[in-house]
Amino acid sequence: MKLKITEEHKYLLELVKHGKLFEIMEWVDSGKSTRITDGSRRRHSLIYHAIEQGNHSMIIYIVKNADFLPWETENLIGWAGGLPKDLRTEVINFLLDQGVPLGYASASDIFLTFDDEVIDRALTLGLTLRGCDGFADCLIETNVARPLLRYFRTYRQKYPDLEVEAIIATKWFVQKRRKKACALMGWVGVDNHRKISNSTPYEPADKYDESILDEIRLDEDTEELLKLLKIKITPEIWWHFFKLTMWLEPEHLGEVCSWIKHPEQVIQNSWEQAEEALDSAIRFFASKDDYIYSSRADHELGLIKAAQHLVLLGVKCLTNDSKCYRDYRSPMYATKHKEEVAELCWLMYECGDNEQKQRVYELVKTPQLKRIIKCHEPQLIRDLGLATKFEMQQDHKNESAERLSKFDLNYFSNIVKNQ
Repeated sequence: MKLKITEEHKYLLELVKHGKLFEIMEWVDSGKSTRITDGSRRRHSLIYHAIEQGNHSMIIYIVKNADFLPWETENLIGWAGGLPKDLRTEVINFLLDQGVPLGYASASDIFLTFDDEVIDRALTLGLTLRGCDGFADCLIETNVARPLLRYFRTYRQKYPDLEVEAIIATKWFVQKRRKKACALMGWVGVDNHRKISNSTPYEPADKYDESILDEIRLDEDTEELLKLLKIKITPEIWWHFFKLTMWLEPEHLGEVCSWIKHPEQVIQNSWEQAEEALDSAIRFFASKDDYIYSSRADHELGLIKAAQHLVLLGVKCLTNDSKCYRDYRSPMYATKHKEEVAELCWLMYECGDNEQKQRVYELVKTPQLKRIIKCHEPQLIRDLGLATKFEMQQDHKNESAERLSKFDLNYFSNIVKNQ
């Protein structure tokens, strides 16, 4: 049902819209009511239109002399947040002096005044920092204005929600590759490892918690981004990105391994993780699940090459468990990348000790896998003693040492994009 307002109120609204302050003063002095009808909307509010007009004198007069409904009072400071910067600061300070509550005022309404007094007073009164138009929105809207960083450093301990909002904003900057903003957030010391709801100010929260680090995806800017955010590449961080490349971005394997001088030392200190990663890569590179890469070809090749790289770094994967051999053979039979599978088996043999070599023998001795290896790596068949007498008598040149030396980081940096 459409609300009808009185003709007198329509006239009063017109006076406000046209800035007729003296006529309004006469209206009030004559004792006429300025209160709008219960159930009225914002468009019927005298103070709303005064604020919208930016009429400073009229705002002060109406606040001091008009009657308001409770919802008008709750919205006063929020409405004032839409005023030009200088007028906004003056009006909000005036409203606070008059005892007007913060009501629905947002962090953006207050912090974008960039006025120390307004901000301190609002925080003391319990300003809401989270949610729509929260502190994260302030950082994003201004691309991290320097005063906001000062406020963050000053108040972060006393008001923990500032930290959460800073993380939300930084995650957004990472997504959009806003390098300057990331550098400023790194400089101010935002917590890159704290996990919060995976949301931005413009998207609803979901059930998964992620940190700023989790938000970083691999591309040519990743290493620079880590430096800007002051994220030191520790063994734990390196492992995080190695597994990310293995499952999502295999073309960046070489790049990630170049981040540290001796990846083999990290492997040795994280042997259980390394063996688990290698085992997973081999078991699942021919998985029918469609959620890892954008294409199945990239999925298979990426994991095979990741497995090769781990083997080159000295990781072992085969055990004496017969089920392990069956689990490894199945994806090797299923994949279209038979040459790379044969190469993986050859690397497992060349990089392994005597025990590992015997396990490679157990793996490839089945007729089907032996045919695959014979087609692409006949030398391995001879080394394992699985070749026929005729094949063993054939002249051949063993080039294993020379081939092994060619497997370097550059080889892995182009494993997908050159296919």
